[in-house]
Amino acid sequence: MAAKAGAAARGAAWARAYRQQARGHLAVFTVLSSQGVASEGRRLHALQMAVEKLAKATFWERNPTESPDNVVNRSHDVCEKHLYLPMREALFPPGAAGRARRFTAAELRGLLRQIDQLCPANMPKNVQNTEHPWALHTDAGDELTVLAPVEVQFAVAALLDAPLGRATLKLVTRWLHDEAGG
Repeated sequence: MAAKAGAAARGAAWARAYRQQARGHLAVFTVLSSQGVASEGRRLHALQMAVEKLAKATFWERNPTESPDNVVNRSHDVCEKHLYLPMREALFPPGAAGRARRFTAAELRGLLRQIDQLCPANMPKNVQNTEHPWALHTDAGDELTVLAPVEVQFAVAALLDAPLGRATLKLVTRWLHDEAGG
């Protein structure tokens, strides 16, 4: 029994640390967004990191006795996997099936997948991401040019301005300011 309590306390410590880190990344995203001086790629990098850390905090809050060697601590592909269900439950509560929605649960899953894909570790080499430059190639495979994230517009940015994106950002912000989480 004491071992399980110790494991739960360790899981709670991981959740607290990830939540604190996520708050910091969200603060960067918020400042960059409000000042309008940073590139879209830079803003989205901060958002991707905030949502990733929130997903990891959510994992630890729901699985406090897992081993810290769990793949969640080493993975970046966690947003869709660990936030979809709690976000779906929050955005589509039971009994609200008849309410008109401006977005669907499938669109929520797609948005979380796109946020996951902003991280270069989750994508094939030389694919658009918010962190590292990548090469564009011709159909024949020849390198055409190299782009930096600060030079690119990302499709997911438009989704963040849509009703689903606004609702998701509001939920992320609320969950990061609630100690108990999502």
